[in-house]
This record gives sequence, structure tokens and C-alpha cells, in this order.
Amino acid sequence: MLLPWEYGVRNLSRRPLRTALTLIALSTVILLVFVVVGFIRGLEKSLATSGDENVVLVYSINSEENIETSAISANVPALLDASNDAALKRFGIAYVSPEMYLGTRVSLGAGEGEGSLGLVRGVTMTAPLVRQNVKIVNGVWPATNEIMLGPLVAAKLGYSPEAQALKKGDPIAHLISIDAEISVKEAEAALATSMGNLNRSIAERRAAKTRLEKPVHIQVRHADAKSSLAKAKTELTNLPFQLEAATANLGFASKSVTGKRAAGKATPGVVLQKAEAEFVAAGARLRELKQRKPSLAREIDALEEKVAAIGQQ
Repeated sequence: MLLPWEYGVRNLSRRPLRTALTLIALSTVILLVFVVVGFIRGLEKSLATSGDENVVLVYSINSEENIETSAISANVPALLDASNDAALKRFGIAYVSPEMYLGTRVSLGAGEGEGSLGLVRGVTMTAPLVRQNVKIVNGVWPATNEIMLGPLVAAKLGYSPEAQALKKGDPIAHLISIDAEISVKEAEAALATSMGNLNRSIAERRAAKTRLEKPVHIQVRHADAKSSLAKAKTELTNLPFQLEAATANLGFASKSVTGKRAAGKATPGVVLQKAEAEFVAAGARLRELKQRKPSLAREIDALEEKVAAIGQQ
């Protein structure tokens, strides 16, 4: 039997404090769920906007959950560029950008107090090649020993607008030197390549001169050819004796097979099969030796020509 709906509604009014606390708790849980979901959605959109699917982040193996604490060796970018062909290159410049993040206190100068906490990010001139979505709306790209500040840094550090007035000798603009630096790096790479080719040519010239003055390599080839010629002549000389021995072995094997077959059932089948196999092997050996004489003669002729040709060098 089901209870009427009015019973539940009436019980809510009997303990109004517990009912109010329950409603507050449920509302708080629902609000927290919406806040977490909204935070996750916002983080995903932020990563999708600021990230790039063609960019790969390299960090230490122990910093998967907290990239800010990652620390890798300074030679890792060069090793990645040398061992991986997937990185894009333009005018000899690889799209590899080593970067540094440092959370520290920032102050205007000595004697300005402890300063405020800030995030310092160190990059190289190749950073715009990797971070292609970054645009400088106001100002220019910093040069060596210069820093780029956000619009709220001055206010956070307490920098007064009066101190921003230009004085005699203060720079008002900086020329962008990235194109010139890329050209310099291209020239340095071309120079290094030319120097490598020159050193290789010098080494090859020295080696050729050494071979010309002391042709040891020709003597080694000549001795090797003479050794092969002597070996082939020895085999040709021993060939008649090998033919005689092979003929005798074939006759013995033939008589052995004939005798075992004549014995009939007195000879085990295994023994007869072994004798027949030896007879077949002896015949094959004899045919091989008979066909070897012409090939040895041709090999000797070729080796004599080789010895004569090397001797004339």
C-alpha cells in the first residue's frame, strides 16, 4: 500500500530546520558541481585556444602532473633537433624553443624593498617560430638582456607615471633584429659546411698522396691475387688424384650395394639404404669433380690477368 503524497509534504513542515539545512546542502552540492564543470570547460577552451596540436612539450619524466617543476638539461633541444627529423626547419633554423619559467620576487631595483611575486619566462629568438599564436599588440620583441613586461606590472610594482617621462639619451624604439640574426646563423652554418668540405678535401688529398708515394694497397691486392692464383693451380694439380679417389669410392659403393642386395633378407633394410645413399653420394662427387676442371681453368686465366693488371699499376 503506497502512502499518500500529502504525508511527505506534511512531514517537511514538521521539522523546518532540518528541511532548510537539507535544501541548503543540496543546493550547495549542485552549485559546486556547476562550478567544477564550468572550470573544466573553461580550462579546456583555454587550452584549445592557447595550445597548438603541432607543438610538442618536452619535460622531465617526474613532472607529468606539474610541468612548472620540470627541469631538463640544456643540451636536450640540440639533441632532439639532431635525432628527430619531425621538427620543421626554415632557412636552416629549427622550430625548437627552449624556455624557462621562474616564480620569484620582482622589484624595480636595489633598495626598492622586497618587491612582489611574479612569473619570469625566459625564451630565445626561436620562440615566435613555435608560439605562432603569440602576437605583440604594443611594443617590440625584446633584444638580448631586455625583458618584456605586461601592462599591469607597473601598477603592481607601484611604479609612478611621472617616472615614465622620457629623458635625454633614453631609447624610444628598438629595431627588430631577428631577420638579421637568422641571416647571420645561415651564414655561419654555410661557413661551417664549407670548412667541413675543405677539411675533407685536404684529408682526401693527403691520403691520395700517401697512396701514390707508398702504394701499399696495390702490393696487398697483388699479393692477394697471387695467393688466389696459387691456390687455384694447386686445386687443378690435385684434381686428377681426387678424380681417381672418387672413382674408387664409386666402385666400392657399387659393389657394396650389389652384395647387400644379393644377400636378400639377410641384410637389414637400414644397412641397404645407407649403402645406396653412399653410392648416390659417391656418384655425385665424381660428377662434380669432372665438371670442376673447366671452371678451374677459367678461374686460373682470370686470376693471371688480374695479377698482370695489378702488377702494371
